[in-house]
Amino acid sequence: MILRKLARWFSTLKNRSGNTPLVVIKGKLQKKGSTSSWLQNHSRDIFVRMAAQDHYPCRSAYKLIHIDEKFKLLKQGITVVDLGAFPGGWTKVAIERVNSKIQGLSSNSSHKGKIGKVISVDKASMNPVLGATVFGNCDINDFLTLEKIKGELQGKADVVLSDMAVNACGIPEADFDKNLELCRTVLKLIPEILKKKGKTVLKLTGNGSPNDFIKSLKENFSKVKFFRPESTRKSSSEVFIVCLGYGEKNST
Repeated sequence: MILRKLARWFSTLKNRSGNTPLVVIKGKLQKKGSTSSWLQNHSRDIFVRMAAQDHYPCRSAYKLIHIDEKFKLLKQGITVVDLGAFPGGWTKVAIERVNSKIQGLSSNSSHKGKIGKVISVDKASMNPVLGATVFGNCDINDFLTLEKIKGELQGKADVVLSDMAVNACGIPEADFDKNLELCRTVLKLIPEILKKKGKTVLKLTGNGSPNDFIKSLKENFSKVKFFRPESTRKSSSEVFIVCLGYGEKNST
């Protein structure tokens, strides 16, 4: 219903020259025809519908669900750092799976089992998320952001997740280089925030060879695996790099 209303609203827009209106979808200018097509495809997307039914803020929550089903990363009682957390889909999945403590619950509540912790960080502004410590407007390149994370951890995390990606410029090679640099930035943080034997998930998009970066990962993790979740759109170039056993001898 909302998407149909948006489509009708877009159809009424005209730019000042009277030409086909231009609108912004995911950071790109698109003409009305392509916008209508995007809206139609979005409304038919099974993971969009599931996200609405399951009360996730975005379809990308199922990417983490599928990754976790494959690699068993998230368990009750562990600590998770979610980098590039906006709008909170991965954060909510992590909260559910690690049994993150929801402030205000009494000891007599139904919130049973080992209590985990989730710390969410994003450069964008974020609303509070029940069950997580949220650091919005925080750039991971900023030393103060690292200090905030370390202060909240009071130790180190069991899992570091990164769904970060730069806004696509439309040139796959350029997008790849920028996204690879984000992955390198996360890797630099790992010694500061990840426990030995910990696990990390990184996202890479675009067109290029990550061989040198994968070599660096294998020097730090015992297993490094590529994974493309079922919920990744067919048109997307994204792939996730799942790294297991931080600080242990590599076996892959």
